[in-house]
This record gives sequence, structure tokens and C-alpha cells, in this order.
Amino acid sequence: MAQQFPNQPQIKVRTAILLFIKSAAQPVVLYTANPLRDYEDLKNAMKTPNVIVEKDAMGPIKRICIASNNILGIMLQDEQYS
Repeated sequence: MAQQFPNQPQIKVRTAILLFIKSAAQPVVLYTANPLRDYEDLKNAMKTPNVIVEKDAMGPIKRICIASNNILGIMLQDEQYS
């Protein structure tokens, strides 16, 4: 079967974690090495009050440290890039 669009670059997808924080208007976007594992860790930390959460990330934000009771929600987002 022939390719439909020859000479087109392959689309790459990366997953970001979006953290919604109480005092922030915009979500904090984290790019991590293993976003699914970090998502589960953050989800479990949200269930426990007054726990300090530290995560290392890649991208503009290198490290985040926040109390678990300040996290309103988390979300995974797939992004296309080239």
C-alpha cells in the first residue's frame, strides 16, 4: 500500500502533565520522563492531605515542589511536535 502523503515528516507526540493549582490562573505544565507514572503519583498525593510533592521535569520548568492540598486537579495532555 502506498503512502498517502509522501515526503511528510512523521508526527511526534509527547505527553504533558497539567497541574491546576489553587492560587494560579493558568495550569502548570510538566514534561517528565515517565508522565503516566508521575500522573499516578500526583493523583495519589492529592488523596493525602498536607504532603509535600517534589517532581523533576524536563522543559521550561525543571523542578516543582508543592503541598498536596494546593493541587486542585491534574490532567494528561498529548501534544504534537516536530
